Amino acid sequence: MRVAYDVTENVNIFTTASWSRSSTVGDSTSQYNLGNVPTVQADNPFIPTDTRARMAALGVTSLQMGGFNSDLGYFGSSVRRVVNRYVVGANGKFDALGRGWSWNAYFQSGKSKTSIDVYNDPSRSKYALAIDAVRDPTTGAIVCRSTLSDPTNGCVPYDVFGIGVNTDAVRHYILGTAHENLDLTQNVWAGSMTGEPFSNWAGPCPLRSARSTVRRRRALPPTRLHKCLTGG
Repeated sequence: MRVAYDVTENVNIFTTASWSRSSTVGDSTSQYNLGNVPTVQADNPFIPTDTRARMAALGVTSLQMGGFNSDLGYFGSSVRRVVNRYVVGANGKFDALGRGWSWNAYFQSGKSKTSIDVYNDPSRSKYALAIDAVRDPTTGAIVCRSTLSDPTNGCVPYDVFGIGVNTDAVRHYILGTAHENLDLTQNVWAGSMTGEPFSNWAGPCPLRSARSTVRRRRALPPTRLHKCLTGG
């Protein structure tokens, strides 16, 4: 929306305001880990029998493996953004040095507020506990090694050696939703003046002087759920 008003024959003032809102939802990429993920110990019961036998024959006590973790699904995201923009300015013309001059000046302020949710965001610490699986010496069930010393830690063992072999309980343990709020503010001051102060054999010589100042500020909360999920 724009509103303008002629203060005099040579001076015009104006203001502009705009507002927009957008929302996007989508899947991005599959889960994956490079080969430097937490170590899988040789006593992990999910290791295929032939692989375990080969490890024993070679004296290999642990291994590291990368993969796409297909059972964890895809990362998903939801982004909501609101943008406000306001402009106040003026322009006009005047005579000086026997010549006609024109000028304009304005102030613009814009702010965007963004809210981001990332779904199926894995916790690295929980993933490390989940892939470190062993057999419970009492029940023979497959459990997390950490559960033997902390039975109430809620860890659910994760099988990295197959596809379609892990349950929803594993996904609920490892995955969560990361959230972030991001505020961006930009203020702009600008002005210019244009005229033809003199002429030479080729005709009028135009002169233009302009000045602008831009200030930007980013506000990002220091505590985010993402840190809790991916860092511990």
